[in-house]
Amino acid sequence: MPSGRAVTQFDRDVAQVVELFPDAAPDWITRALQADPLAGVGGLVDVMISNRAYERRPAQAKPLIRRAQAKAAAGAKDSNLDYTRDWAKLGNPDVRYQTEAFRLLSCQFPNVCKPSLRLLMSWFCNRYAPTLKILQDYFAGREPSSISRGTVQ
Repeated sequence: MPSGRAVTQFDRDVAQVVELFPDAAPDWITRALQADPLAGVGGLVDVMISNRAYERRPAQAKPLIRRAQAKAAAGAKDSNLDYTRDWAKLGNPDVRYQTEAFRLLSCQFPNVCKPSLRLLMSWFCNRYAPTLKILQDYFAGREPSSISRGTVQ
């Protein structure tokens, strides 16, 4: 809404419907309210709920997706990075990542004691993927994969 003009009841009605249906196109709501002014907001909302046939806003990319696409375009990260082998190139994860990775692994492998799990994670700089791969290989009776224990580069 332009800030220079007074807000009318019609503008408030359009805003009400947009609040209830954020995916609906505001210009379609305006046309629908103008087409049947006697039905008002309640009538339009009933029609939109019962028919589910209303014009939607064009799909917009999510902000995280746009940021990831921008990083990929700038060549910030290699898209073919293998997180089970190239974990040392990633650096140390933040504390939240480490905590959630530990919780997830402790739920997936309840028979591994927590001190042993913490030690195993520390061998891989508290990264989830290489630790998971080693544990899966161990419990499947396979030789550990070619993940090398080491330090961050």
